Amino acid sequence: MNSRIVLGVIPDAIRFHRGRTFLILFVWFTVAVYILLPAIYTLSSSLHRESGAWDLSYYKDFFSLGSSPGLQALYGSLSVSVASVLLAGLIGVPLAYFLERNDFPFRRVVSALMLMPLALPPVVGVVSFDLLFSESGIFPRGLAYLLGSEAPFFYLSGKSGIVAVHGYAMFPFFYLLVSSAVRDIDASLIEASRSMGLGKWGTFWKVELPLLNPALFGAAVMVLMTSMASFSAPLLFDVGGMYLSTHIYNLKMQNLWGEAYTATAVFMTASLLMLGLLLYLKGSRKYHTVGKGAPRVRQVIQSPMKRAAASAAGFAILTLVLLPHIAIVLWSFTKDGTWTHQILPPTYSVENYSSLLGQGPGGGEILQPVKNSLWMAGLATFANVAFGIAAAYILVRSRRGVRATSNLLLMLPWALPGTVIAMNLIATFNHRTPLALGFDLSNSVFLLPIAYFIRNIPLVVRPLAAAWERWGEDMEQAARSLGSGRLRTLRTVLIPLVISSLIGGALLAFVTALGEFVASAILFTPANKPIAMAIYGEFHSGAYGLCSAYGVFLIILIVLVMVASGRGLQRSAF
Repeated sequence: MNSRIVLGVIPDAIRFHRGRTFLILFVWFTVAVYILLPAIYTLSSSLHRESGAWDLSYYKDFFSLGSSPGLQALYGSLSVSVASVLLAGLIGVPLAYFLERNDFPFRRVVSALMLMPLALPPVVGVVSFDLLFSESGIFPRGLAYLLGSEAPFFYLSGKSGIVAVHGYAMFPFFYLLVSSAVRDIDASLIEASRSMGLGKWGTFWKVELPLLNPALFGAAVMVLMTSMASFSAPLLFDVGGMYLSTHIYNLKMQNLWGEAYTATAVFMTASLLMLGLLLYLKGSRKYHTVGKGAPRVRQVIQSPMKRAAASAAGFAILTLVLLPHIAIVLWSFTKDGTWTHQILPPTYSVENYSSLLGQGPGGGEILQPVKNSLWMAGLATFANVAFGIAAAYILVRSRRGVRATSNLLLMLPWALPGTVIAMNLIATFNHRTPLALGFDLSNSVFLLPIAYFIRNIPLVVRPLAAAWERWGEDMEQAARSLGSGRLRTLRTVLIPLVISSLIGGALLAFVTALGEFVASAILFTPANKPIAMAIYGEFHSGAYGLCSAYGVFLIILIVLVMVASGRGLQRSAF
């Protein structure tokens, strides 16, 4: 009897390992076709001259000293990224301490709404900042009017404008991670430090700050990589400035393909080296708590005057945070063509929303970008879900070597800027290739959904992998011991365990694809013009009302998805 059981288990184990091997090959093949090989194609194109020879001429031009546009663009991107990290940290860290260390009326409301900048798609946020704070914006012109000046003497433009937009859009990274770290600091360590004679500042510098290093590092990495890849802020706030993302876009628009591929290769290399350096620095210094694990309780403000002042400060900060959202909603009711020299729009109507819903003159054409974005985001999200299930499974169920390799490969979509991903796809699929079943995808409607899919891989894979890690392997092994096959176990046991995380990740991937601007600007065609490009086009044509209506549509979708995915992730934790 025992021999029969053993003989029955061996073929099943072989089939199981074959199935897992198939998943590994599927994930690695997908990453190779859409990420690694395109990167190699770009490097090859940057070394290939039109005459057929291979040399380093493009790189010599890029790194030539003096007035090299390439070096100027590289310096511009690095300087803006570092400044963005500093500004986002200066905003996010004090806010985290203020809201986590003090308890006052409406603190929870203020704390929750601090994340609202994340609900602004990049192009929408930049448009709102431009209409608010640029030379022709509401606040500079309003301040000039109050002071009796003919021209604004303060406004955002150039690098200052880009850094301001980045600081606003990215401070929630610092706020989220530092808030969590502050909550987790062991209160007994603080008490022990104070009892040994260290004051508040001494305790902060020698005890609290080292414990916050992982959170500060994580937030700095996210801000640095995100600001390096930024495209909409440089494009709208500093048209004449030199930044890698816009420099590559301009070279592509001028059909200077060799130079564009070279700049893309440098951008890709710089991003990967920066990520590697930051990961090395992260591992070089670690701190572990050895206290009792007692949580630190928020200090309740007792004085009525101080409570009122704290609440007023919280609402003042919240007003500034929500200002771009309020402004974009206000402008969405503006009748286009009526707002010229006035500080505020003089006429309001619902005409923009009627057009957006396909009603009125030109409604069908106005609605088309919405339809395009919906089907492309839907297709990309479907691919993200199918790929994400396989990738997350091998991350938590494979051996250490396979898991480490897969984890490294799956970090690439996050590390590579959107500009790089788009240019890599052009370099690979701008001719008939077996990778595209013999088709030329360069002018097709399918290259952009592929870019959406690549960009959003981590949004689905990471939550799934984390959820399966929490559950362990016991449920799967129990199902298999009862005779359930691999597919049935996946369908009836594993996926139901993480369904909330799967839905949350899929929704986040969907709305992120809806608002994607970087890849859209490089890869879209007239047949699949997305919402982001419609917003950009209407803004430059002066149709601020319709442009803002598109933006409000995206914001509403993103807020609904954030609420739905947040509840789903909370349910999956229990």
